[in-house]
Amino acid sequence: MTDASHPVTQRAIEGFTRSYLRTIGASIRDEGHRWHIQLPSHVELDFLEKMEFDLLLEVDETETGEDELALSPDSRFARQLLSEVADQFPVGTITVTTEQVEGDYSYPDWILESDAQVESANFVPYYDRTALFVLVDIGVETVSEYQRDFLEAVTVDTNSLEVLPNLTTTVSDIMFDPIEEPIEPAPEDGSSEVSIESIEKSLKDAQEVALEAVEDSLQQTREEATRAAEVEFEEYRELQEQQLDDVQDEISSLTDRIQELARDIDEVTEQQERVELLQRRNELQSEQESLESERDQLLEEKQNGYREKRSKIFRRHSLEVSTVPVTTTVVTYERGELDIRLQQRNHSESIRVPYAVGEGVTGSVSCENCGEQLNEVNSIRLTTEAFGCGSCQ
Repeated sequence: MTDASHPVTQRAIEGFTRSYLRTIGASIRDEGHRWHIQLPSHVELDFLEKMEFDLLLEVDETETGEDELALSPDSRFARQLLSEVADQFPVGTITVTTEQVEGDYSYPDWILESDAQVESANFVPYYDRTALFVLVDIGVETVSEYQRDFLEAVTVDTNSLEVLPNLTTTVSDIMFDPIEEPIEPAPEDGSSEVSIESIEKSLKDAQEVALEAVEDSLQQTREEATRAAEVEFEEYRELQEQQLDDVQDEISSLTDRIQELARDIDEVTEQQERVELLQRRNELQSEQESLESERDQLLEEKQNGYREKRSKIFRRHSLEVSTVPVTTTVVTYERGELDIRLQQRNHSESIRVPYAVGEGVTGSVSCENCGEQLNEVNSIRLTTEAFGCGSCQ
């Protein structure tokens, strides 16, 4: 999967702002570090009452004057514009074609690791397919590490539910590359319509795949949380055992004092003094019984390994993981065959393989000679008669 975290740079926010403003029909007069913006009469920005204003690039908001707004990654205008666009367009659309990837085909390992060279390649489109590109925010919360976030990009074919990692990278590159021209929406010819059921299934799968992608990081966080819980439990255990020693010392001290009082009671002759000593002994005996009860409870907890407290501590340090799809884009992409002409030594042959634009070769390809599956280890080889592979040549 793809880590979709991208720094919001000045270049990125300028590219996005320019593209969006042109998409809604605004005019932009570029004067270097000042853009003069005029919105069309039918368009309003909810957070801005002005129809005409200047955007000043890379300046502090305190340096702006009347009808001037700062445009920088941290500026109020940038934050409000991004928020408004996200609210207005919760689901986006994009089309990935051979023109967009500029004929930059992705070849499988069984070609890249072979001695054969690609002479030429030509993609033959057969039909369009739709996929769901999802940015999944994964929130991890623990006591020891209060909040940690991951942003993962996942693309899932809405028909087959196949995960398309290379298409994810392609779409990310297109989306996060600052552009100068307005974004062209996907054609509304019905070919990219996706059912609610397909979207729901794809979203569910995307979140599961995103979780799997960060499993190593989650496991590391779990281990850190476990170590923190063990440290806390060890501190608790030591305190309890110290408390047990202290209680036992107090009981021993009270026992000595009660024995002394017993001797004094036997020796005293005054009735009033005897009553006072008896009352004092009763008080100490009551205190001793209370401490013995506390000691017994501490001993029982120790014998049980402080099981209840340990469970509570480890439960409190457990991970709370949430997944939220923050943006969703319906991707229309072409599937067909890639006609690849390979050359090895003085011999060349053509081979056709199933191919998806932006993703690469789909499915497995077998050797024409022996039927073994081609892969990184078993690469393709050319013979004078046909294609072969490492297993049969």
